[in-house]
Amino acid sequence: MTYPHVRVAGSPRHRGRRYGEQAADRVVRSIAVYKESFAVRWGLEWSTARRIGQQYLDSVEAFAPAAVEEMSGIAEGAGVDFVDVLALNCRTEIGAYGAAAADGRFGRTDGCTSLTLRGATVLSDSEPAPIVVAQNWDWLAATRDTVVVVEADCDDRPAYVTFVEAGLLAKAGFNAAGLAVATNFLLSTDDVRGVGVPYHVLLSVLLSCRNLAQAYRALQRLPRVSSANLMLAHRDGGAVDIEAAPGGFETLYLTFPDAGVLTHTNHFCAVEQFADLSLLAVPDSPFRLDRVDRAMRGRSRWTLSEIQALLADHADYPTSVCTHSDPSVQPAAQEATVLSVVMDPRGVAWLADGNPCTTRYRELDYRGFFGGDADGRGAENVA
Repeated sequence: MTYPHVRVAGSPRHRGRRYGEQAADRVVRSIAVYKESFAVRWGLEWSTARRIGQQYLDSVEAFAPAAVEEMSGIAEGAGVDFVDVLALNCRTEIGAYGAAAADGRFGRTDGCTSLTLRGATVLSDSEPAPIVVAQNWDWLAATRDTVVVVEADCDDRPAYVTFVEAGLLAKAGFNAAGLAVATNFLLSTDDVRGVGVPYHVLLSVLLSCRNLAQAYRALQRLPRVSSANLMLAHRDGGAVDIEAAPGGFETLYLTFPDAGVLTHTNHFCAVEQFADLSLLAVPDSPFRLDRVDRAMRGRSRWTLSEIQALLADHADYPTSVCTHSDPSVQPAAQEATVLSVVMDPRGVAWLADGNPCTTRYRELDYRGFFGGDADGRGAENVA
């Protein structure tokens, strides 16, 4: 299985339309996956999901109008209703609503393991990378039928690449300005109280930023309704982990690399001033974090194969760093590592299309694309 690449260019509306056209089958599949998942996990009808999504439209229009244009284009290109695409991009907020309505019956949700290494990391035969960002994205196993690699050459922002479910604006990725973004689900008692900018719209905004300070400013400016962890790194060597609780600038909690290392999974580490529902939703999170911390601390040099081996770790299987479906869970709720990615913010990524223990990483070289070669394509090699 190789996730399809979607190459788009131009204005937000035009990019969205081309995205929708190229990924139409997968956008339709994304809608079907969430219709089934919301119903099975929380008894939540899709009509209710659409209604919840619409509650966030005014905030998106006010703070990220280009996102509305792009979502409108996706809907047009894929031949689906705009509100369906909006609901996809609010799926984190809808899920939190569903769990609250089901008396906190979360089920395991959107687990991820992220790490940043600053120092001499040997990724290939070329010079060592000054900084590397990596992530395992663990989510519904069914979303493997929806993932796309979006490669966007933009009129209004730096070119970017994101590894994401079809129909959504962004997930983990990096851009031509040298900014890389990894992310982890978090959940607090303050989530989904009021209205703000949805999580996946926020990720799209971050991928439009040119440096860490601009990304931090964007997070300060955007009213957030969902918790999230954002791990940011720049090709110049700067890095920061930001635990973002709902609210404004006052609920952003920053952590900088310790001995060149940042790690994060799915619970709050920098702040303990409210009940951390993440630990209820993702109880394996502390154990995955301990596993990667113990493996990474005290080392000053890594190779690509060593990073990939850590991302394929099976301690505490099946809810391990490399997560596998639990056959005792009903199929619509089964979760697994959907993809694993290692990013050099200078413009190269290594992508495993599925569990990294069984899927070989592909090398995707975007240095030409990020350098302005809009007709080029990320060269794909097997690492």
